[in-house]
Amino acid sequence: ISDFPIRGTQLDFLSQLSRFSFPFKWGVTGSIAYSLVSGAQYWKTTSDIDLRVVLPHEVQKKIFDDWLLTTNNAPVVVDTQVETPHGGFALKEWLTKTSVLLKTNRGPLITHNPWSLN
Repeated sequence: ISDFPIRGTQLDFLSQLSRFSFPFKWGVTGSIAYSLVSGAQYWKTTSDIDLRVVLPHEVQKKIFDDWLLTTNNAPVVVDTQVETPHGGFALKEWLTKTSVLLKTNRGPLITHNPWSLN
């Protein structure tokens, strides 16, 4: 990111975020990822930052304490999607609700546990 010819608030934040160690793998998606791949800027200064966290196994919600502390202080909105073997869901929804909308290959599903479809 530091060598990317386009600068901006979002890239500055992502550069800072990459210096932290989290207990999961994460990456950038959305317009910023497309921009990094294409070399042209496809986001606005007010655009949110779309991030993806990969969690193949069920985790405790507390592993996101440092993530939330960091992303909640971002200069723009950060939207984190979590990917499980069964599909993806919004992190904020999982942290605040008893069930989540899991986006699966077979369509959306409301579930209490996105790691187990039982």
